[in-house]
Amino acid sequence: MAVAVAVPAATAVAVASAAAQAVTTAARQAVANEIAGVSAADLAAVVAQVRLHADAIDAGFVALTGVLVLTMQTGFAMLTAGSVRAKNVKSVLMKVLMDTCMGGVAWMLFGYVLLGGSGDGCAERR
Repeated sequence: MAVAVAVPAATAVAVASAAAQAVTTAARQAVANEIAGVSAADLAAVVAQVRLHADAIDAGFVALTGVLVLTMQTGFAMLTAGSVRAKNVKSVLMKVLMDTCMGGVAWMLFGYVLLGGSGDGCAERR
C-alpha cells in the first residue's frame, strides 16, 4: 500500500536538482580518478600513509613555521636598521639579535609544552 504525500512542486524540483548535482559530482570525481589512474584503494593507501606519518608531518610543520618566523626577524632587523640614524644601527641590530636568541631559548624552555607536548615524544598524544 503506497501513501501519497503532497509535496510542493518547487520543493520537489529543488530536491531533484540537489540529488542530480550530487550524483553528477560523484560521477565526475569517479571519472577523474579513473582518468588519473587512481582507484579508491589507492586513495585509502595514501590516507593510511598520512595517518602513519602524522607525527612527522606535525613536526615538519612546526619546523617550517619556525624558519618562517626567523626569516621575519631578519626583515624586522632591516626595517629597524633603516628607521634609525647611522650611528645607532649596530645597537639596534644587536637588540634584534638578542631578542631573537632569547625568543629561541624561551621556545625551547616553554614553547613546546605550551604547544601541547609533554616532553615524552609525540606518540602518546593519540
